[in-house]
Amino acid sequence: MSFLPGRSGRHVIDTVHMLGERGIAFLSLAEGFDTTTADGEFLFHIMAAFAQVERCMIVERAHFDAVTETR
Repeated sequence: MSFLPGRSGRHVIDTVHMLGERGIAFLSLAEGFDTTTADGEFLFHIMAAFAQVERCMIVERAHFDAVTETR
């Protein structure tokens, strides 16, 4: 997956959208897509959603582990 730093999935999507409005495309050489095409924009959003779910799962696991250790 491409490395595009952001505070959240929404932040990354908003950043790429803002760049697109200024004529700057996001191209992922590793995954072979760019946000100037409908397919590329769709794939970008799907990958951002997967990244957000993974972040949430990490937080849930850490919380579960902390609760489990206190028992």
